[in-house]
Amino acid sequence: MLVALLACATDLPEGWETSERVTDFAQTPCDGGDASTFSGSVTSDGNAVTIEVRPVSARCDQALEGWWQASGSSDGEVLVQPVDMNPASVAMCDCGPVAVSFRVPTSTISTFDVYKRDDRHGTVEPQPYLLGEVRVE
Repeated sequence: MLVALLACATDLPEGWETSERVTDFAQTPCDGGDASTFSGSVTSDGNAVTIEVRPVSARCDQALEGWWQASGSSDGEVLVQPVDMNPASVAMCDCGPVAVSFRVPTSTISTFDVYKRDDRHGTVEPQPYLLGEVRVE
């Protein structure tokens, strides 16, 4: 029951109920750059990893957030989604790709699958989709 309440409070998709919010999340302003090629990097300082990825789609003026979970002894998953999954109204524009960066408090994960989830405006229940994979450098 507590897990169900936590998932509702944080609005995470099925399978992400026990994930943790990433720290130091940042997203760049919309820049209209190349949205066709996924790129990412992961660096470790021994206590945590810093992940940077692009492109991540977002609506104009849409704040994003990140969540992570381990999916094996050396593998992890990251989910990037809008902070507001149920916007009452949206800007009818796509700001183009943004880059996001964040820290994950782990030193044992070496590979991360990066997923994106869109908001519910105009859709049924959006499912996470894979953007790409990043590895600790």
